[in-house]
Amino acid sequence: MSIKDERGSSLIEFLGFGLLLQIPVLLLATQLATIHANQLAADSIARHSLRSFVLQDTPVALTAGQISADFRLKINPVVELVCEPECTSPESILRLKVSVGGIQATSVMVR
Repeated sequence: MSIKDERGSSLIEFLGFGLLLQIPVLLLATQLATIHANQLAADSIARHSLRSFVLQDTPVALTAGQISADFRLKINPVVELVCEPECTSPESILRLKVSVGGIQATSVMVR
């Protein structure tokens, strides 16, 4: 059997190129799916938490906790509410910044 002989090399090529190259692709796809899920969760938490705060005066942290439980997040979201001039006055600008696993989303609303 010489080096140029093609017999038996398809199994080695399948293992070498098929499996060894597919593992990094699978890891990359899993990482991208996690990033996308965190982005969707951060956007949803920012939007719905600020809406519930403006419409029903529900604490932002409470709504953020409920939505993160709905998304089954393993990471607790970091929530920061900034109001100009204050949160309860009419015509004030409210900004809610949410961070989930390094992914950030912002929602802005006028009361």
